[in-house]
Amino acid sequence: MHAIVAPPRPGHPWTVARAWLSGAPGDRFRAMVFAAFLLLLGAGVATHEMWRDEMQAWLIARDSTSLASLFRNMRYEGHPALWYLLLMPLTWLGRSPLVMAGAHATIAAGATALVLWRGPFSRLELLLLPFGYVMLFEYGVKSRSYVLGALLLFGICALWARRRERMPGVAVLLALLANVHVLFTIIAIAMSVTLVVDRLRERGQQPLSAREGAAALLVAGALLIATVTAVPPSDSVLAAWTADLEADHLLHTLTLIGAIVSVKGLFTGFVGLTVLLIGCWRWRDCPAAAVFLATSAVGLLTFFHVKFPGFVWHHGVLLVVVLAATWIGRSPSLEPGHAAAQQQSPGAVIPRWLLQPVLAVQAALGIVAVADDIRLPYSQAVNVAAWVTTVGLRSSPIVADNDLLAVPLVGYLGVDRMLTPRGDRWFSFVTLDRARVPRQVSRTIERIRASGERPTIIMAPGDADTDPWPLRLGYVEVARFITTREGRWRERTNEDYVIFRPMRAAAVR
Repeated sequence: MHAIVAPPRPGHPWTVARAWLSGAPGDRFRAMVFAAFLLLLGAGVATHEMWRDEMQAWLIARDSTSLASLFRNMRYEGHPALWYLLLMPLTWLGRSPLVMAGAHATIAAGATALVLWRGPFSRLELLLLPFGYVMLFEYGVKSRSYVLGALLLFGICALWARRRERMPGVAVLLALLANVHVLFTIIAIAMSVTLVVDRLRERGQQPLSAREGAAALLVAGALLIATVTAVPPSDSVLAAWTADLEADHLLHTLTLIGAIVSVKGLFTGFVGLTVLLIGCWRWRDCPAAAVFLATSAVGLLTFFHVKFPGFVWHHGVLLVVVLAATWIGRSPSLEPGHAAAQQQSPGAVIPRWLLQPVLAVQAALGIVAVADDIRLPYSQAVNVAAWVTTVGLRSSPIVADNDLLAVPLVGYLGVDRMLTPRGDRWFSFVTLDRARVPRQVSRTIERIRASGERPTIIMAPGDADTDPWPLRLGYVEVARFITTREGRWRERTNEDYVIFRPMRAAAVR
């Protein structure tokens, strides 16, 4: 015989806990969650070693003496300018990239505070959402532009209930959003389409008011600026597009949707696709949220498929889109005369039974990622910079075999430039043009010999083992900085280093 399990009685601890977790949070609860987030974020930022993608933007802003030079220096980045414009005045406070880390943490705290105090989320969701892998680690601990995009998008969501009344504010946020990052330009286009569809649904073919017309012109101008700024020169390595419709390539693009849950993979990709499809299928609950979810997802996945497949921090914007669609779907209009006023039920578009497990997996991986980052260096660049400074080589010339690998070293050392065989040129940030490949080692060797100087040479371990060209200059290996991969929950960066010095100098040291 099968045992019959009675449902929990009213007053049963599980029933009470479930009711409490599904309830609306109070200010004290929000403050406690925010304090826990700040504690974990602070610990992560304080111990995080910045890597090349973080430092590249800082160096571009640091080495730009005017707005014209800033736009010239970032022309190969393939992104709009807002993040660089924000960093540029921060570089006037000093050359240390820790200034950027502090500003980024402040923005991350602002985005989380907005979610906690203005978001339509339950206690359980707020216990999980701020600590997710994407929101806490990729967009919190690591200093990139993504959290600025999340802040602006969440700001639009916070105004959604009064979007007609607050149209000027929505337009300003949307214009800024379009200029954060090329992925957020796509999201800004999707939000613009959503606002147009929403207005047509409510007001039909009525002419635009003066305020609506001004808002439309502002957003259109911002999208144009973002597009012009983000288009790289013809000799950029980012200029290629692909129309590959092979099954393997399509399947790989599907795996990228797994970032909604955790990281890319076939299983997580299908779970993420389920989240997107259910959200779109429930469009009758909130057409605006479904339109935003569908247009954002299609735009982003198309970009990943035909332009740049990206990495988990790129794919994580899909989770931000899901959160924004959920927010819109749970925000009934508070404006007089709105046809759907107070009719939307909480949980529209993305149901709680689907969203909450996703947030739980994200939170588990987020805490693990921060703990892992505290335990092991994300990049060995900070340790190499400390070694170079300790042995008194900071002011002497440095040759970096791989300029990408050396970008964080330039930032941590605070030096003006290094020499690289990649294009045989001096650099601080990397210029992603075709001239930087292949390596021109022989020309760099001749340049070193002709200068009469004996610079420090830094290489990646793999390159140093296969082609130790500094040995041809009478150099010897003096140090290796390598992070063990054992015990890591997944692979991170490959920023390990081998240092070569002239034989006599090495013997003296």
